[in-house]
Amino acid sequence: MSNAPTTGAAPNAPTTGAAPSDEREPLLPPSEYDKLTRRLEQAVVAFVDRPRQAVEEADTVYEELAALLPEALAARRRALRTSWETHESGETEALRIALRRYRDLTTRLLTL
Repeated sequence: MSNAPTTGAAPNAPTTGAAPSDEREPLLPPSEYDKLTRRLEQAVVAFVDRPRQAVEEADTVYEELAALLPEALAARRRALRTSWETHESGETEALRIALRRYRDLTTRLLTL
């Protein structure tokens, strides 16, 4: 289990609608991240007294997360695409940053 916070904003959560700037930025909004993290931690704590129910809850959390990922990934792609499509074709720095963000996120996904 990670040392991520269970309340408040997710680590490195975006504060604006800007394109992602860090490969460790959560894919989910802080509220969803917090809710799922809290439920998973509760399942871990409940394991001692109710092991089957704890594992069932962990399975449900995983299923819900898997269902949220396609839209979260699509939203991230829209933000990335907007970050470079709105610049003039000669803005190499904006394109370099966009490429780095694509690389970081793709690498992160490939190592899941």
